[in-house]
Amino acid sequence: MLHHLRSAAASSPGRLPAPPEDAGDDNDEESVRAVAVSDQRTIYLVNMFIANTVEFLNSFAASCDDKLALLHRKIVKLDSSLALLEARLYSIDENNAVGHSSVSQKAQQSLSDDKIFCSENLVGESSRCGDS
Repeated sequence: MLHHLRSAAASSPGRLPAPPEDAGDDNDEESVRAVAVSDQRTIYLVNMFIANTVEFLNSFAASCDDKLALLHRKIVKLDSSLALLEARLYSIDENNAVGHSSVSQKAQQSLSDDKIFCSENLVGESSRCGDS
């Protein structure tokens, strides 16, 4: 019936002839090619997104590792400083128990002259509280 309608349209005056039947196949091939190109572009864009995301995550992980290593060094430094201060405090307590008041006064003087670590200053650098 479709063939009958096409021939009727072609025979009527003032109308364009019907397109050849092969034109439908060309349109199908072009649409398949367009879909294939569209799929390739989509795959390319997804691959670029994945590559950029992986690059970002790798740099972020490296940055986090560096910051954690720096924080670890600061904690170790504070821990060793705390151990030294505890040892000095213990030696002061021993001197007070023995009765060496002049030695304990010198120890207290040296502790007051030593570096004081503020809780805000986790860098481990020496600074007096309130000087910042």
